[in-house]
Amino acid sequence: MQSGPFIAATSAIYKVAAPTVREFARILKANELFSTGARGVNAPHMTPLDAARITLALLGTERPSQAAEVVRKFGAYTFDREMSRCSAREDGGDPEYAPDVEEVLAAYFSFDHRYGMIHEVKIEPSGYWVGIERWGGSGPTLGETMFFTPAHQTLDQLKKAEDEIEPKRGIRRTSSLLGYDMMELAKCVRDD
Repeated sequence: MQSGPFIAATSAIYKVAAPTVREFARILKANELFSTGARGVNAPHMTPLDAARITLALLGTERPSQAAEVVRKFGAYTFDREMSRCSAREDGGDPEYAPDVEEVLAAYFSFDHRYGMIHEVKIEPSGYWVGIERWGGSGPTLGETMFFTPAHQTLDQLKKAEDEIEPKRGIRRTSSLLGYDMMELAKCVRDD
């Protein structure tokens, strides 16, 4: 699916106005965080990474001008094994591996469920974490929540990073998106 239909699908599935999604995509393209190229029939098709990044941008801020900053920030949060109390992988892979948020979302959008089936993604900017709640392995029960945090070494460094975000920047709300909606967008990326 190319950019125009992808933006329309994202708007319809995520219930966000098309001009808003288009502006988020424009900012991400300008910052080389979204597929770009020729126009018309030769335009690039959207990728699972594009879906992951537009999802992070829309969840992380209401302001399109902050889209690139939000994607770079939250996309780089890494799996926090201590906070999560579970393994990132559900396919028997390396239990010590710590993926970042962008990698887990891109895998989900490409129907690669090595990190599990997502029930809900939550971003808690003021608390500095992203949570990805997975479905349980047996039946329609909720499983574990994977938490992702900044790669700071100490609580002092985390506090310093928190203090650097100005209150006027607007990244102060908790937002979430159901995995069902993300799967609908994944189908659009896959149907080329």
